[in-house]
Amino acid sequence: MNYSVVIPCAGKGTRMGADENKLFLYIGKYMVIERTVKEFVDDERCKQIIIVHSKDDEEKIKKVLKGDKFYFTDGGAERTNSVYAGLQIVSELVVLVHDGARPFVTRGCIDNVLTALERRQACICGVPVKDTIKTVKNGVIIDTPDRSSLWQAQTPQGFKTKVLLDAYEKAVRTNQSITDDASAVELFSNTDVMMVMGDYGNYKITTKEDLPKRY
Repeated sequence: MNYSVVIPCAGKGTRMGADENKLFLYIGKYMVIERTVKEFVDDERCKQIIIVHSKDDEEKIKKVLKGDKFYFTDGGAERTNSVYAGLQIVSELVVLVHDGARPFVTRGCIDNVLTALERRQACICGVPVKDTIKTVKNGVIIDTPDRSSLWQAQTPQGFKTKVLLDAYEKAVRTNQSITDDASAVELFSNTDVMMVMGDYGNYKITTKEDLPKRY
């Protein structure tokens, strides 16, 4: 199944506390963003890698990422606007959205999502929660959800392109902030979103502690 992938890269990453976009930080010999795109570059089914960047990072990111698969577009003020901008230039009937700061995605995660999309309209990968989760308000525990039904959402998240584009059009029109692409479909369509197994190693780089000390 051929697909396009939209990779939002326009976030400021303020929790990282770095002097530059965290996607340009190094893990070993390669930048975070270089590791993020590698599986998609190597996957023959991936026909289009859409990088949604900030204007400040445009020159640098275009120097780092080169090849016929890459397409570039400006991001917006919020993630919602950035993903929507990327969706405007998607060429394939299936689209994945993957976090720019999630550099350890495996081919297995991609395969699981694409396999589900053969019979579904929307699918994301994730992993069952291992820890006990508490709902806290004003520093006080008010609930302990049943862990057996909780999953930690990851990316890539995959959709039939029209399904996701229609949902994002409604989100943008109503100024709805979307931090998780499946949420757009959950909110603005009747399409069920399937969860498939991701990988516990497929985590997002958010703070300095997330950068591997050795690689």
